[in-house]
Amino acid sequence: FSDDQAYRAMDFLLEALDEIAAEIFSAVAHLLNLDLDIVFVDTTSTYWEVETADSDPELADPVCDDEVSCPDEAGRRTFGHSK
Repeated sequence: FSDDQAYRAMDFLLEALDEIAAEIFSAVAHLLNLDLDIVFVDTTSTYWEVETADSDPELADPVCDDEVSCPDEAGRRTFGHSK
């Protein structure tokens, strides 16, 4: 899938967030037969992988001489296995 498709999917999920959260809450409460007031969902393990490196120079990471102006690590959008 393309970057545009991924961003459209994230937009869709954001718009449906309240409904999705309510369904998860209801399913968990029913499944575990619990009287719940709140459910936390941990999404910190969510990540993206790509099969090829970025070919568009505008999408590549900027060249920087110091960490202040460019704190991100170079090559974060290149092909490879997740950490």
